[in-house]
Amino acid sequence: MRIRVIFVQDVPPRYRAGDVREVAGGYARNYLIPRGLALPATPPNLQRLGKIKKVGEERRQRLAQEMTVLAERIQGQVITLRARAAEGGKLYGSVSASAIADALSQAIGQPIERRLIALAEPIKAIGQYQVRVNLYYGIAPTITVVVEEEGRAPAQAAPASPATATPAPAGEKVEDVHGETASP
Repeated sequence: MRIRVIFVQDVPPRYRAGDVREVAGGYARNYLIPRGLALPATPPNLQRLGKIKKVGEERRQRLAQEMTVLAERIQGQVITLRARAAEGGKLYGSVSASAIADALSQAIGQPIERRLIALAEPIKAIGQYQVRVNLYYGIAPTITVVVEEEGRAPAQAAPASPATATPAPAGEKVEDVHGETASP
């Protein structure tokens, strides 16, 4: 059974504040309405629709401004992580989105959730990777994640080369520690 509701808050990625939609009854009764994300689409609630849309749009604009400022702080950050590796540069474990989020949070002094880190799969080799941080709709700064072997002296920073000047797709290997261009 479907129930018609008015969304009071954004529920990404599908619904925005002010949308009037039909959703599954259980989803509305057990999740949306108890959490204050939606209201039943009754005549008195439908009369408030204009105000709900206006408040939702103001909230989205304010959040977009905050995320733009945060994106400027994040853009271009270089995060260095150390991990144990075999002779060929393959890691014994992997570098996950959680590890990147923790390191980025420490670097900028503000918490970043792991779900915002756009990694197709965990990083499993030593090297340098371009990783996107999806903060908000259309706001996705790129950071550089350098994975080094644990116990070795840090590699000296190489001058920017064409391989590092253009952003690679999220999670793709750009250049390994030895300066050789490679793919994952």
